[in-house]
Amino acid sequence: MCRPDIPPRTSSNLQLQEEKTYVPLMNFEVGWSILIQLGVTSISFFPTEDGVDFETSVLKLKSRLREICEANPWLVGKIVKDKKRHERLMCSFPNVIRDEDVDAIFSADTLDCMQAIGRSSSYKDVAKAVRKSGAICKAGHELINNSDRVTKVSLLPINDGREIAFVFSLAHVVADGQTYYQLLNMFVDDSAIESLKVERVENFDKIVVRSIGQKEKGLLESSSLLVNLASRKLFGAPISKASANYIDQTKIAKAKLEAKEEYSKDPNFFVSTNDVITSAFANAADSSVLLMTLDLRGRVPEADKKHAGNYQTVLWYDRESYDAPAKIRQSLNQGPPFKRVSASGPLTRWQRTTASVSFISSWAFPSFDADIHLWKEDGSPSAPVSLHLPLYELGEQLPVPSAIVFKPCKGKIAMLSLYQKRNDFYKRLIASENLLGESINEDMFVS
Repeated sequence: MCRPDIPPRTSSNLQLQEEKTYVPLMNFEVGWSILIQLGVTSISFFPTEDGVDFETSVLKLKSRLREICEANPWLVGKIVKDKKRHERLMCSFPNVIRDEDVDAIFSADTLDCMQAIGRSSSYKDVAKAVRKSGAICKAGHELINNSDRVTKVSLLPINDGREIAFVFSLAHVVADGQTYYQLLNMFVDDSAIESLKVERVENFDKIVVRSIGQKEKGLLESSSLLVNLASRKLFGAPISKASANYIDQTKIAKAKLEAKEEYSKDPNFFVSTNDVITSAFANAADSSVLLMTLDLRGRVPEADKKHAGNYQTVLWYDRESYDAPAKIRQSLNQGPPFKRVSASGPLTRWQRTTASVSFISSWAFPSFDADIHLWKEDGSPSAPVSLHLPLYELGEQLPVPSAIVFKPCKGKIAMLSLYQKRNDFYKRLIASENLLGESINEDMFVS
């Protein structure tokens, strides 16, 4: 810990002064892949016909937000660059939460741009309207040394007052999906408000190397893969379609049973729901390289579920290593280091430059049950959310087939598919009949 009058160059992960705390971010968090991304954002729809009262919900939500911020003051923080204090970017936040701090991250306005959208609008139109409303946190590089905070919480009347949208956005530079959903769940009345560990794990990049291996990490950071992805962004057709379907649990159960029978000699062998989803998506996308996010909390001793930040990495798979759910499971069971099960060696520079790529990430965290609510006029909780969605502006996304697994409502799991107009991977996925059920909303999504 350091006093502000002695600005050190230090590896300390927590610097205090009388009014503010400065937390240096991790190397990964200040890298290009995170800094260019908009805030992690979701939208939750509540029909007013279910008894939701807007004014009561504003008061209750803002009060709840203050309690969450008092436990996690970094939520009202800013991104600071000050090399006299630390060589990396820092999150700076007050030690005591004041009214103006909560006011800076909370909004409850009736906006013209939001009145025409609702659950019957297209996903593309919803994302555009929310972006226009200012409810989404800017990309990390746009937050450096300006007045914007790292969090935005918005309660917005939509559909001419027939629905209310709850939008929660958190700058990706300070948080990944795991942190995001732990915080979102704290807005539920019955959930405990907890203080997450904001101090970063020192030298986490070295832990990542230990977790996935230097060669695998080298692929992900290679200039040739960067050229591949950048050229797709600059010259490829943009993402223009979004589909979202429930995961068919009967099909999941069938795939799990088949894997259990295939590996019957090992009584402890199993495949998870995520293994089945990942393999089915990858086979439909049929790319040379599948990129899958992996949360390292609980997989390495240095980080647990209470650590706030970006404690994820990415694993890559080739066709041989993603063709069956069991291959995905084996790649996770044998680690660390966690790596693909394949006889193929690392990709050559030319292969990295030209490889077709697909991407999958799961937002279906155990910490979130999709039971968030607003409030009725008497202050009691409303019915749980009718539709909860990860929010992506399509044109901003990397133009490769992508899938986000999430919980659209209590007791359900779904997959959001993002793809280009001429890419037919979604049709192949539907035709395979081994994963997806019905659309979660036929008005909003392409079927």
